[in-house]
Amino acid sequence: MKIKLATKENENEVVFLFQENLDKNNPAIYSQEFFCPFGLKSAIQRKQVVVVLNEKNEVVAGLRFYPRKRDGMVSLYQFVIEDKYRGKNLLRKMLEKTGYKKFEVLCPIEIDFNEYYKKTDWKLEKKNNNFNYWVLDV
Repeated sequence: MKIKLATKENENEVVFLFQENLDKNNPAIYSQEFFCPFGLKSAIQRKQVVVVLNEKNEVVAGLRFYPRKRDGMVSLYQFVIEDKYRGKNLLRKMLEKTGYKKFEVLCPIEIDFNEYYKKTDWKLEKKNNNFNYWVLDV
């Protein structure tokens, strides 16, 4: 498998990957912006999307990140890994490919997906009424 920054050539495949794997009823999806193909394409142009290509050169995983200017933290905005490729530590490998070292992700407090962050070594940094703020150093 190959991990790389997404390019214009990957654009349609990346949009399709996210559209096919993001469920509008998933409580982890707290903003309709996650479904906007234009935002995803813009992030690709800004070099803020990492993808995983399988042996057939198909996009099977991706993440969108945003380096914040105000505090130097990098926000993991969203990620998708096809079922078949889960459990292979791909999220961490994609994060490493960004070139950044520290990441933060928001997760709604009441959902089970918080267990994923806990078991994959993210640290709960803070919480508010709605979100847990998980941080990972890679």
